[in-house]
Amino acid sequence: MGDATRLLGILAVSITAAYGCDCADPTVKDAEKRATVIFRGTITALKPSGKPYAFRQPSGTEKILVFRATRVWKGNVGRTFEMPAMLEEADCWGFAQGFTKPGTELLVYAVKLESEFYTGVCSRTRLLRYASEDFKALGPGWEPK
Repeated sequence: MGDATRLLGILAVSITAAYGCDCADPTVKDAEKRATVIFRGTITALKPSGKPYAFRQPSGTEKILVFRATRVWKGNVGRTFEMPAMLEEADCWGFAQGFTKPGTELLVYAVKLESEFYTGVCSRTRLLRYASEDFKALGPGWEPK
């Protein structure tokens, strides 16, 4: 990622954090364009990462979600996929409250920032029971690699 792109990303996050998260649910088509990866998966573990997240610099050691992916619509996703278990705290980035428990099944739209994948409450990441519109629009997808 170039310095200008990184600076714009940090500025956008800083402005959003200052004013709180206020977003409309994007269409499936818009969310698909923005995402680096889109997959269906079940959280199998929540484990320590041993380091702070690359995207935010909170204090302390953060956690990683481990997914068992069952379907992919975009990107390079294997049967096991890991990403930060960051929770949304008024800046739109991170999983919605209650989405990071082992056993939870999600449709995940995530973007790659630095070396990690992140999602946000404005990305269309959702519990499977609310994803029927997405599945219709996305089509059949493929098996994880």
